[in-house]
Amino acid sequence: MMTDLMFVAALGQLTIQLLTLCFGAMLILAGALLLTRWMASASADLED
Repeated sequence: MMTDLMFVAALGQLTIQLLTLCFGAMLILAGALLLTRWMASASADLED
């Protein structure tokens, strides 16, 4: 019984870590996309 509880707790912690990792990766990707778009628009503004 105790081992099952520990297993579920470890699984839950792992799931939370994976979700945090995925969320962080999405934030980084979104930030990079926004940055590249901003740089592209800034360079386009400079060319005009």
